[in-house]
Amino acid sequence: MEIIEFLNREKSILFTILLFTNVVDYLTGCWKARILKKENSKEGMRGIFNKICCWIMLLIGFILSFIFNELNELFDFNILYIDSIGWLILISLIINEVRSILENLVESGINIPKILTKGLDVLNESVDKIDLKGKK
Repeated sequence: MEIIEFLNREKSILFTILLFTNVVDYLTGCWKARILKKENSKEGMRGIFNKICCWIMLLIGFILSFIFNELNELFDFNILYIDSIGWLILISLIINEVRSILENLVESGINIPKILTKGLDVLNESVDKIDLKGKK
């Protein structure tokens, strides 16, 4: 029941976006391999395995958030953003997937506006600068 309630929250769209970008990244990677005549089932399976590992890493991030949140309540730690680990991982994964999609498109011969890649770099840097103790 709690899982269904969690998935009905507004932020659940981020999980849908991650899943969508996983699929699009895989498809653009297959397309790039076909165009470059480098199709390889082993590489395709590795790509799928990497996507699964990302979801496992995300799960671990949310488990750690839960554990640290519980410890925070028990021992009154003053760690402000510790419950955000899972969300930060989720955002980072989405950024990486979008970057990979853009790279696949560029390597397939499609021109991508530099503003997209530069914007992703800026966004990724700002996520990386977040200090879990509440300082930026």
